[in-house]
Amino acid sequence: MTTSTAKTIRMSATEAAAAWLKAKSVTAKKQIGDFVAARASESSRVRWTRLAKSMAEGDVARIEYYAATGADKAAAAAKLRTADKEADEAVAKVVKGIPLAKTRKPARKPAKKTPAKDEGSKAANLVAMLEQMDEGQMETFMTFAKLALKK
Repeated sequence: MTTSTAKTIRMSATEAAAAWLKAKSVTAKKQIGDFVAARASESSRVRWTRLAKSMAEGDVARIEYYAATGADKAAAAAKLRTADKEADEAVAKVVKGIPLAKTRKPARKPAKKTPAKDEGSKAANLVAMLEQMDEGQMETFMTFAKLALKK
């Protein structure tokens, strides 16, 4: 282990972001990025995962936000919002140029209706409906079912 690696072992996410921004060489940035990625895989904190993703993508505005402290945090947040807005506008320009026919999904074929064995039974009707659902509908149903059970 080199001395520079030993120095980065006890860093907070803020300190790691600041060190990545101050690093001048690609190898130093890669070393800090590797440390953050390793920390993200072993930590339950989301900040490490998000910081690792930002470093991998080279998202300087977001890393500056992570590195900012105190009064600089508000300025970095404003810069980040501006960068996000510009990225959204760039995506909107690209999407405008794509014809709608390419972005639409093909029409679904109507599902075959299977008669329930016991028409009066709510459970049988539910089973029949569940059998007719595709994966997307099933995922949405399960999400709402989980929310309903939590209440």
